[in-house]
Amino acid sequence: RISLSCIIVSSYMVQLFSSRCFTTHSLTDSIDDNLNGNAANLFLPLGWVAVGLFCTSCLFLYLFQQWGKQKAIQLANGDMVLEDTTPHQRRQSSSHVQIHRQQSLDRGQRSPNSEGVILSNF
Repeated sequence: RISLSCIIVSSYMVQLFSSRCFTTHSLTDSIDDNLNGNAANLFLPLGWVAVGLFCTSCLFLYLFQQWGKQKAIQLANGDMVLEDTTPHQRRQSSSHVQIHRQQSLDRGQRSPNSEGVILSNF
């Protein structure tokens, strides 16, 4: 939610208040003449806030992806207990994962092990 909020606010700031976020500059202008030799002078204070919100959004998105990847690996390996489930539902889910894993191995698909070995039925 934080990532989504940051990117939405940043996008609206840049679109609605672009004159308050950035100085006027075009591709044919010289950085030395128009921005006093410093490209960072392109950003006004509100522009730095928009860039900070964008970077914060990217950071939280990356952290979420890494968290999701770890949870998916744990779930695929059967190491994770599903939350908000009864013991009976957990047993069914665990057996379903094991059945799916065995079916994948029977079809010669990539093994869920860390070596990434392709198994086949030759």
